[in-house]
Amino acid sequence: MRQVGDKVEEFVASHLQARGWEIIRRNYQGRAFEIDLIASGGATLAFVEVKFRKRFPEIWPGLRVLLPVAKKRAMRHGAAHFLSCTSLNLAGFENFRYDLAFVTPVLAGQGFRLKYYPGIFS
Repeated sequence: MRQVGDKVEEFVASHLQARGWEIIRRNYQGRAFEIDLIASGGATLAFVEVKFRKRFPEIWPGLRVLLPVAKKRAMRHGAAHFLSCTSLNLAGFENFRYDLAFVTPVLAGQGFRLKYYPGIFS
């Protein structure tokens, strides 16, 4: 499953880069957290959670299912850790946000489909 996860994260990173974002870190992790992607675009620094499902649901599963309270807490902890430890100049950033990239395969397994939700929680 990790191989699929790597491909999905690369797909999301490429999507962001094609829109002018720079990928700062991939798989930033500590003992109690993991952030799939950290990206900068203009004055915004985004902490991105990538979720993959084998098929697109008929009904949106809801934020509580995709990002339960414990995952949001871990993302906040990871973001705070990154911000306190980074050598990145943070002075140019006005916005810090948490984004969700929801990815499913397209028909016949040839590539992926992305629904991107910026600022999904605060």
